Amino acid sequence: MVSIGFRSSKRLTITVPQSTIEALAEHSSREGRSLSNLAAYLLESSLERRGSSVQNASQRPRIH
Repeated sequence: MVSIGFRSSKRLTITVPQSTIEALAEHSSREGRSLSNLAAYLLESSLERRGSSVQNASQRPRIH
């Protein structure tokens, strides 16, 4: 299970193609997540895979 969480959250505004929004919306609906939650999860997961961990994994609350 992958865990994700934030000690403090910040708002981020980005511009992405319409096709990306549609794919995210479909994916978030299938997983029962908000679009924002899925986007944050995907961004953090990508950074972790690249070895640029945003936070210490031991400090993250688990989300099921």
